[in-house]
Amino acid sequence: MKYLAKLKEEFPSPQSAKRYQEMIGLRDKYSRWYSAHRAIASTFYSRVNAALDHGRYAGGLSVLDVILAHAQDPGYKLDYEEYVDVLDDVCAITIQLLGQMMERRPRAASTRAEADELACVVRNAIKYLTAFAPDCEPKSRDLFQQHCRSFADIPWIKHVPGWDELRAVMK
Repeated sequence: MKYLAKLKEEFPSPQSAKRYQEMIGLRDKYSRWYSAHRAIASTFYSRVNAALDHGRYAGGLSVLDVILAHAQDPGYKLDYEEYVDVLDDVCAITIQLLGQMMERRPRAASTRAEADELACVVRNAIKYLTAFAPDCEPKSRDLFQQHCRSFADIPWIKHVPGWDELRAVMK
């Protein structure tokens, strides 16, 4: 809200005013920013309904990243199940985005070059999953171990910072 207000003041335009009003509407509609951000994320992708999946995974991941980065802040205060739900989406959507990116580009000359270029796609998922693993309840562990197995299939994953730590905590 702070940055949208600043944008509206510094660069007055119908678009910035409209976006600011839209955010005020979302803030008023939802009791928590978490709920508003989940609604925003659903405009980018859907894991439930293929017809609603717009395949805009990068945009969806950026919104999910905001949620996880503020998980314990006022307006978010995610409980365990909400955190698991968002982290599950982050892991699954990360794999979807990586698949899209790999389809659209020529294969790099080396796995290291490919890792240098694409590691940014999986870095946050690995970071959040590594931080969450010690608190992961047994009922969720299989789900996240499955995501780790998906990440392990990436040919250059060993070059991604944090991968070794994740593998160690997920054993």
